[in-house]
Amino acid sequence: MVALENITFKSFFLAALPWNNVWYLVGGMQFVDSVFSLILYYYYS
Repeated sequence: MVALENITFKSFFLAALPWNNVWYLVGGMQFVDSVFSLILYYYYS
């Protein structure tokens, strides 16, 4: 029973890792996009 719980915990942990990377990537893209839009706003104004 302990081994089964350990396997399910590892599978959930490994399944969560790519989604964390995707969310970091999306957040980073939004951050870069907002900074780039601010730079363009100050450059053209």
